[in-house]
Amino acid sequence: MSEGYLATSGQSEHLKATIVPAHFCLSCSPLSTGEVAIPQVRHRFSESRTIADLRNTTPSLVLRLVSYCDINLNMLNILVDPSNERKIVDFRKLGFCDVLVLGRYHYAYVHKPLETHTHGNMFEICMLDEGTQTYVVEGHEFRLKGGDVLITFPNEKHGSGDNLENRGRLYWMLVKAPARNERFLNLTPRHGQALVQSLLAVKSRNFKGSPLLKYYLERIFDAYDSDHTPLQHAELKNWMLRFLLDVLADSVRFAESRITPAIRRVVEFIKGHLHDDFPSLEELAGLARLSLPRFKARFKQETGTSPGSYLMMERMREAQKLMVSTRQSVTDIGFELGFSTSQYFATVFKRYTGQTPKQFRLHHGPSRPQ
Repeated sequence: MSEGYLATSGQSEHLKATIVPAHFCLSCSPLSTGEVAIPQVRHRFSESRTIADLRNTTPSLVLRLVSYCDINLNMLNILVDPSNERKIVDFRKLGFCDVLVLGRYHYAYVHKPLETHTHGNMFEICMLDEGTQTYVVEGHEFRLKGGDVLITFPNEKHGSGDNLENRGRLYWMLVKAPARNERFLNLTPRHGQALVQSLLAVKSRNFKGSPLLKYYLERIFDAYDSDHTPLQHAELKNWMLRFLLDVLADSVRFAESRITPAIRRVVEFIKGHLHDDFPSLEELAGLARLSLPRFKARFKQETGTSPGSYLMMERMREAQKLMVSTRQSVTDIGFELGFSTSQYFATVFKRYTGQTPKQFRLHHGPSRPQ
């Protein structure tokens, strides 16, 4: 996680604290002791640790006090290991109490599984822009591909289970359900409740989203990053409302979206020829009976990734099967799957699985010196 929160009790110079990732902080439920309950994420500091101690031991942390509800509890926003992989916007700093957080990650390598967590009385709307990803919501598995939307309802436990967070780009938004007489994105309480009830009534929580969704989300980032003007709040809420209304429309329009026969032919061909030389894009386009530009656009739209990336993912899955079921050396497996050197094979394998071939075989495959 690139952003987290430190939940504290007591005075600012003497802290009793729990560090948690930002993705989990909104599921916090305050306890009578002033601590914060976060399932599966609890890293304790002793009560004697001070702000100065934290700064000395972790000089890269940036601390910012944020008031939390009406109890004697503070939230310190901590930016951990800043990078270009993740961007998280906290709209509570602007006084928002409906759409609270918008995030975006762009992973070039796989990351460890996302811990199971909840967000209390909030919806989480995820849109996978590129790649593939598996999430588990209340025990049910959802396999997303590029362009897919997944809605998590309030109080639902969700995470990625045993699945790594794959390479790709994903957006997520946390939306707090309003109280009965509370306004929502400048809507009247009655209209705000109607929108929330429509979200709760979505029949298929996993569906294909339109390209406009990404456009709206990027406009929200742009509006947040722009100069603070009297119209900034209105612009942000306008884009947020457009996004939510289009999510509802897409849930009906694309709920039954499936891969077309043309692209399915190519997918099945790739899976059946993993040990052969990779055909050219022109050959694959011919198999789909599409022009090359149309084929590349259609393939990414329907599978969530490019033909080349899809082939690599399938070859890495095949490599994992061979490492588990055979005693072939890593070098031989790499050559069999079309890699010119064992070093290149190991580099690609780690990029897609998060482990080197030797590490994977050590934990999953038959024992044999490499």
